[in-house]
Amino acid sequence: MWRASRYRINKAHVQEYFKLAPVTEPMEDQDDRHALYAMRNDLSTSICWPANKRMRELAKEEMRRLVAKHGEGYEGYLASKLEASVVAT
Repeated sequence: MWRASRYRINKAHVQEYFKLAPVTEPMEDQDDRHALYAMRNDLSTSICWPANKRMRELAKEEMRRLVAKHGEGYEGYLASKLEASVVAT
């Protein structure tokens, strides 16, 4: 499943994909994991056209977005889950 518009995948395709391969935990960051997986393909594709800097710039923007959101890594995720469970009790 690819995010780039060149693959012409829409919401209906994604829904069908999730019927075959359900979203795994943590479900709330499924879209970010997908962005991370898609980035590998986008960077590999960009190698084929070294003069086209746009694809690499998009990948860097996506990396920055993911680092800003998940900069604490898995440990930060666990801490936020623990904090949420403490608040809920």
